[in-house]
Amino acid sequence: MAKRKTFSLPNSDISLTRRKRSNTPASDALRVFESNWNRQSMAEYGRAPGGFVTHPVTPPPYDSDALAYFTAFETAGGSFDQTGIDPTYTESYLKTSIDNFVAGCKTDGVWDKMTEAYLMAGGTFAGLTTKLKGRDANGVEYQSDFSAGIDGWGASSGTRAGNIDGIGSQDDNLRFTIDGTSGQHGLNKSQLTSGATYIISFDVYIPSSNTDIDGFYISARNGSSAITTPTPDTWVSASYASQVPNSTGVWYIYAAQGSNSSFTGNGTDVFYIRNVTVTETKAPSLTNNNFVTGDYLGVGTGAGLTGDGSTKYLDTGLNDNTLSADDRGYSVYVTKALTVASYMMLNYPGSGSAYSGFGSFDGVTTQFFLPASDASLNSPAGDGMLIGSRRGVNDTEGYRNGVSVATDTSTASNTTTGVTFDLFANGIGANRTDATLTFAHIGTGLTDTDASNLSTRVNTLMTALGCNTY
Repeated sequence: MAKRKTFSLPNSDISLTRRKRSNTPASDALRVFESNWNRQSMAEYGRAPGGFVTHPVTPPPYDSDALAYFTAFETAGGSFDQTGIDPTYTESYLKTSIDNFVAGCKTDGVWDKMTEAYLMAGGTFAGLTTKLKGRDANGVEYQSDFSAGIDGWGASSGTRAGNIDGIGSQDDNLRFTIDGTSGQHGLNKSQLTSGATYIISFDVYIPSSNTDIDGFYISARNGSSAITTPTPDTWVSASYASQVPNSTGVWYIYAAQGSNSSFTGNGTDVFYIRNVTVTETKAPSLTNNNFVTGDYLGVGTGAGLTGDGSTKYLDTGLNDNTLSADDRGYSVYVTKALTVASYMMLNYPGSGSAYSGFGSFDGVTTQFFLPASDASLNSPAGDGMLIGSRRGVNDTEGYRNGVSVATDTSTASNTTTGVTFDLFANGIGANRTDATLTFAHIGTGLTDTDASNLSTRVNTLMTALGCNTY
């Protein structure tokens, strides 16, 4: 009978037995066993009377900000499984690539210089409006003070006056007086940002001497509250929790006549408000204007979100007033260059020259707008990583792929524009681009080292997604 040799596996009750006349060395036999064993899922390790025991697989310890992005993206219906395009792009692979980017930016010190960041590749279209990094909710954004006047309030089909005293024993009130036209009548304030949610609260007083106005309601750009008919000659507190506004702009406190929200005024009735507080409870997500699934490719050559140069753009909901006029930086990663006069990122207020972003006046040259009339820096149009940085009144610079391509050291004053940044458009939804973008950010000014590091980090992420351009 042939002799046998037995080999035991470390930390296991499994052994291999080989006949002496076998031509397979024991070490090779062990390697074959290990190879076969490693083909099995480690989640199936261990035997039980009913078969293999399944153990849960613990996800890797992602960076907290990366994990928050993954959670919000998937809650929105998005997925990071791109194996349908290429088996390489598993959920684990893509999440790890994005996590490495976030952690690397923190190591380099540029993550904290991003107020917001947007990733337009790496997952599925359903999660597009999720921000890679979004600002925190602002909390209280406005608290009224009518002691010196109207405090920036407007009026529709009527007039307003501030610093009105002696109303229900209260001073420093805002008064609305109705006119004689037909329609909606009330006060308005420019305050809301697209994509955010708010709680609006105030006190209101309606005199019993009125013959038409006996109630009020709120319109916050996404619908209206019910009409409230308070006790006359009494200050009454009101509160309204808005849903996501449809657009950036004004909100209204309208007068009501019984159940009528629109009526002909008598030219004399009034109501008063005071203690108005507007609290942002949720910061805006990206607002998608007309992009569809076919405009988006998550991974591979040419990945990103592609504009049509006509109707499609994203509203970031980030107001330019959030940034310092002379300390700002921003970027876009372009996988297909624009071919028409258009803007890839901008916050144009409709006039003037105090705007920031990237675009082209002719479809041939890229302008880096680093807001001031004499600081439009030019570079040939093309793909890659574009960065603009304004570090002071006489220190503006543009970078392509981490390398400086244009500077301006002349002194130029600047102001903020008070409008939100658009991607694929100019800040007021016009001059839309046909470029393909995969990444963008808006934040504070970047040094040469910051620009180089950020370019490298973004390009490394795009390489992992299969769409790098350099």
